[in-house]
Amino acid sequence: MDKVYYYYERDRESRPIITKCILVKGGEIALGVAVCSEKDQPNKVAGRKIAYGRAKYALNVKKNVLPIETDRVHNVQANTSRGVFEDWKGLYFGTTTSNLTIFEKRLLRIESNIK
Repeated sequence: MDKVYYYYERDRESRPIITKCILVKGGEIALGVAVCSEKDQPNKVAGRKIAYGRAKYALNVKKNVLPIETDRVHNVQANTSRGVFEDWKGLYFGTTTSNLTIFEKRLLRIESNIK
């Protein structure tokens, strides 16, 4: 059974401008990222749909997919409350959890190595 977790990175006005989806299937983990354009109105439903699709794609092909190559996206990431940068829109972690952030490990209830 697939497990799906969502969380948001917010801008300084507390708008959810980055949606992240963690997809866990058969012990494998993938992360999908959807970044709201500076011209768009944030929409959680649309962000979830996009982020989920990207996580599913990365999980299916078992590799990182859709590189983030624009400064615009990095600028949006820099203006979030957490300022976490991703270089891919879909990340594949396999069964390894070492690349997950502490927040993501807590979200997945992975207790080992959390400080």
